[in-house]
Amino acid sequence: MKLDAQHHRPRSARRRPAVLRWTERVLWCIALFCLGTVLVVYADAFVYQETAQLPVAADDGGLQRAAREEAARPGTPIARLAIPRLDLDVVVAEGSSDRVLRRAVGRLSGGAFPGEPGNVVIAGHRDTFFRPLENVRTGDLIVIDSESGRRTYRVEWTRVVAPDEVEVLSSGRSRVLTLVTCYPFRYVGNAPLRFIVRARERQS
Repeated sequence: MKLDAQHHRPRSARRRPAVLRWTERVLWCIALFCLGTVLVVYADAFVYQETAQLPVAADDGGLQRAAREEAARPGTPIARLAIPRLDLDVVVAEGSSDRVLRRAVGRLSGGAFPGEPGNVVIAGHRDTFFRPLENVRTGDLIVIDSESGRRTYRVEWTRVVAPDEVEVLSSGRSRVLTLVTCYPFRYVGNAPLRFIVRARERQS
């Protein structure tokens, strides 16, 4: 007499426990939610980059008081930064809050504005807009277009520092530009160090 092995298999072996099916569905929901959140963040950044209205260059090439006060509002687009060799082209917004840095790179308060004497300090995330800085080299040109006109900087050096080494952000009278991002670039989690790019304005 031939026995049907499938027929005599215990019910628990033939059907996955309900708790496993429920857990699987919950995990799928979490995964879809996370994916949706990421897509929303990237879409928001894309729309901001494409629609940001940058200030028009002033006739006298200087940054006027009213324009400076307007630019001081967090999230306001104040310039566009490009590094041609790295194919990097991004809007610079005022401020460095999480919301600002999700949409753009941000000018740190306390530093100079583009076109002013001093240190223009711009921060960005290593896994989005400033990822190309992983390949920056001494001598690379950085172009900033703002209300003060077009300024071109040449990279003098790069350095890895601890987060509390704030001397690199100090502002003198020299016309310099400092780019800041987290380091290592491919670190998983909150990166423990900072990557600094220092560039000096080229005299026309």
